[in-house]
Amino acid sequence: MQSKIGNRPLAPLLRALLWLTVPILLGAGGALFFFPDWARPRWPWELAPFNAAFLGAFYLSAGAGVAVLAFAGAWWPARVILPMIFVFTATLLLFSLLEARRFIFTRWATYGWFLIYLGLPIITGLALWRCRDWPAPQAYPTPPGWRNWLLGVMAVMGLYGFVLFLFPTVIGAHWPWPLDYRGRHRPVGPGAVLGPWRTNGPGPGHQPNGPLCDLWRRHRRRLAPRGRLGQRGGVAVAGLVCDPVRDGLRPHLVVVGRARRF
Repeated sequence: MQSKIGNRPLAPLLRALLWLTVPILLGAGGALFFFPDWARPRWPWELAPFNAAFLGAFYLSAGAGVAVLAFAGAWWPARVILPMIFVFTATLLLFSLLEARRFIFTRWATYGWFLIYLGLPIITGLALWRCRDWPAPQAYPTPPGWRNWLLGVMAVMGLYGFVLFLFPTVIGAHWPWPLDYRGRHRPVGPGAVLGPWRTNGPGPGHQPNGPLCDLWRRHRRRLAPRGRLGQRGGVAVAGLVCDPVRDGLRPHLVVVGRARRF
């Protein structure tokens, strides 16, 4: 039984954010696991059927762990779960930025993905830094046999995950089922990751695409008549984007559905 001596409470804001994360994990996990045919066309990247169910099971289990942490709201079990959240989300953010070409930026879920995985490593990292001097709550020690077993599992799983992360093609060939580690989508750069617009091709008439651009095209006539921007109180919306493969990191200025190169 866990003793409550020295078990300090977490900050109310952190606990509220944890409660906000629980329905996101359970919702995404439940959709992927129980309704994969509905969830797969809406996911930020293409998923094979089995991989969708596997990812859904992972998110459901993660949601259960975060729910325990949010309910407890104390340094125990936060001192165990928070480092796990930080390492996982920071690693996944790094991989998402390195493999941005896999993402489908015409889906709203992609922008939600990067918003969540930009925020969680920062929030959990700051929380761990704030609690770095907190003493461990009193607890019964883990029996030596269990401790050695858990350390062995950690070493094997950690090493295998690290090697799989560095060499997915070689190590993934020995995975129990086929892994979809090859991207099928047009490469996009950090401009498309951090901003809502990207461009299709060069030329004076090329149009930006993406969900926010589509929304703008549907409503631009209400904001300003075409060809009269800046007149009669018209409103212009602009954004900077780039495609490093085509443009060599030269940014574009997107204004009311048109793009100009600097």
